[in-house]
Amino acid sequence: MPGTTDTSATPRRKKPSVLDLAVQGVQGTLARPTELPAVELSVIERDGVRSKLRLDRSTGTLPLKYVKPDPNQPRQVDTHAPDFADLVSSIREHGVIQPITVRYVEGDDYFKIVAGERRYRAASAAGLSEIPAVVKDLDDTNAAIQQIEENLHRTNLNPLDEAAAIRRLMSAKDYTQRQVASKIHKPESYVSQLLAVEERLTRHEKAAIVKLRPDEAPGRTLIYAALRAPDPETRQALLFGKVSGKTITVAQARATLAEKKRRAGGRPRAAVVQISVEDIGAVVTIRFAKRTRVADDDVAYALEAARATFRRHERG
Repeated sequence: MPGTTDTSATPRRKKPSVLDLAVQGVQGTLARPTELPAVELSVIERDGVRSKLRLDRSTGTLPLKYVKPDPNQPRQVDTHAPDFADLVSSIREHGVIQPITVRYVEGDDYFKIVAGERRYRAASAAGLSEIPAVVKDLDDTNAAIQQIEENLHRTNLNPLDEAAAIRRLMSAKDYTQRQVASKIHKPESYVSQLLAVEERLTRHEKAAIVKLRPDEAPGRTLIYAALRAPDPETRQALLFGKVSGKTITVAQARATLAEKKRRAGGRPRAAVVQISVEDIGAVVTIRFAKRTRVADDDVAYALEAARATFRRHERG
């Protein structure tokens, strides 16, 4: 009929259900290629692969020939010590139990030890060709800080090495003595004593202490006590003397100092300041008879007063 439309030729489109839309979405996601975010390789992974020095991920080991010690390591390894020989024997029998820590040196294409040089040297002496290792991506400063912090927690660290490590940490991080003490979980007095020991020992005394075995070397407290000795002979006896073949104890050192003071009548030593006048080859000595410590202002006042007294005597 005119004016009517035949709807049988074009069937009505069925409205998609929620389930159909969900299925279509899943199919579209599966068909679309997956795009993963680009992951930037670390220096270790990138250069380790290129140089064929990558850590063996299945065993966690590195060839010893690609590992080198850090020449700036604050703690020196004594390969002649009896406990080092014991470590070599243990590693020869059981292997290295605790992995060393290393970082990759890009320019020279090798792994530098951050922590574990003693284990590395013992493994080499034991004839091993590989060593367990953990690779860390560290720059020079952070590597040095990690070395220092690890060494400061060792119980057998030489007081001079410990003081040097503290100074390196203070310099690297611009720490105060209090901040360093908090970092290594020690009292601030512990840090100040160590730094005083390093400052006040002579070059010859330091060299002599470094040559001693750990069980022979005087500790921080004993050295600090020896520095209070009233004369060089007592100081040397406290630092390097022995009683019954053993190093003098802190209690013995304090008893010696107390006896020295008692024999002197308990009187404090006089403070003596010597000023060298090199251009005329003279040495001016100022003695404060009743004081053990004097300030710079007191020394300057004494010089001016002595000069004025000398002028009056000269005119008289």
